[in-house]
Amino acid sequence: MTPPAPLDPAALRAALEEADLRVLLLVLFQLSGERRWLQDPFRPKRDVRLIADAAAGFDPALQRRIREAAFDLLSGPLPAPAIAAPDETCLLEMMRACLGENVDPAYAPLVREDLGFADGGTRWRAPPEAGTLAQNHVVIVGAGLSGLGLGMQLAALGIPFTILERNPEAGGTWFENRYPGAGVDTPNLFYSWSGHPNPRWRRYFSQRDEILAYIRDTAANAGLMAKVRFCTTL
Repeated sequence: MTPPAPLDPAALRAALEEADLRVLLLVLFQLSGERRWLQDPFRPKRDVRLIADAAAGFDPALQRRIREAAFDLLSGPLPAPAIAAPDETCLLEMMRACLGENVDPAYAPLVREDLGFADGGTRWRAPPEAGTLAQNHVVIVGAGLSGLGLGMQLAALGIPFTILERNPEAGGTWFENRYPGAGVDTPNLFYSWSGHPNPRWRRYFSQRDEILAYIRDTAANAGLMAKVRFCTTL
């Protein structure tokens, strides 16, 4: 495999100026393996607001030091991560350092799955016979995020199903609500399926049309549209 070309220095500097300092510290740690990036003076200040302070509690000199370290690390040939897939203990340490609080260990396996470091897909312990599966057809009510997500899981297990949707198109509430300014009030991560991440979000809090397009495109790529009966009420 051809290694990726070095990033354009000007574009990299511009991106780093916009980057969240908390995230940059985790990038520095994961790429370099140097634990100092999780320790003082590089521990962000705890901030419980939905949109945390961009300074993360660091003075301007320390902010510049973090961004310059990230530039030095990323401006040449991109290094392979020193920690390619953090285990639960390591990820918990990273989360606690990033948030500045004692994160409950129960979150580590959930976040590890969402980040793609663990396979959270549903699996059979012992797959049933095809005839048994065929006799257990599942009906899912609604082709919104939850219904389509359930369809993806059932498809992976080979369980036959039909999705009933009262609207003429998929999307659920994101199809129905069209008022000006409609959009998410929590980050896009919570409106994404962990097995189908979207690296092309235009905004951190996307508006209705982009969310709806993601739902439809992902469902179509997963082959779910043929499983939906539209304009059908239960």
